[in-house]
Amino acid sequence: TLTNNGRVGFYGERNTGIFSNPTEYGYYRMTPGGTPVALVTSAEADIDTLPIFAPAMNDNGAIAFTASREGNQLNRIGLYSSTGLGTVALRASTDDAEFDQFGSPLINNAGTIAFSANRKAAVGGGQGIYTLSSTGERTKIFQTDTLTTLVYPDYIGFNNRGTIAFRAVQDISPTKQELVLFVKFSSASAPVEVLRTG
Repeated sequence: TLTNNGRVGFYGERNTGIFSNPTEYGYYRMTPGGTPVALVTSAEADIDTLPIFAPAMNDNGAIAFTASREGNQLNRIGLYSSTGLGTVALRASTDDAEFDQFGSPLINNAGTIAFSANRKAAVGGGQGIYTLSSTGERTKIFQTDTLTTLVYPDYIGFNNRGTIAFRAVQDISPTKQELVLFVKFSSASAPVEVLRTG
């Protein structure tokens, strides 16, 4: 991940010479000419496994990421944020009543996280787009229905003004589907708008 002010966020491993058995791995950030700063490592008590890809990072160096939680690697997934070691915070989890799986999150300079998620059957199933403010307030931006399915839910757009863009497929007849690009502007009262169809 490369930010507007030159910070780089990355996954890294530190080991004693055996590549397949690192003594520590985690997410780090660097500035040009600087040294790596650990943001979260495999020593974190709640985390079982970190995915091997760069986390989302804002210009302030805060990151958002998903990871397997301790206790059941396959079924317990957490959505986390961090600004450095000792600040790792669990923001949402598949232990919650609503979520079954998460897409890759994004984080803007206000510390707001945007993410997609699969919803549990007990709350109606389907998929949703959500935001989490830096104070923990969760807002549902969009929810699929029987005629709508998110396309590439990991690939949503989110900017520092809080505007979100995403794609979905809508069934417009029993034999025809339409690709729709949606946008939700930052105002809390702004509706989700259709930006383009095709």
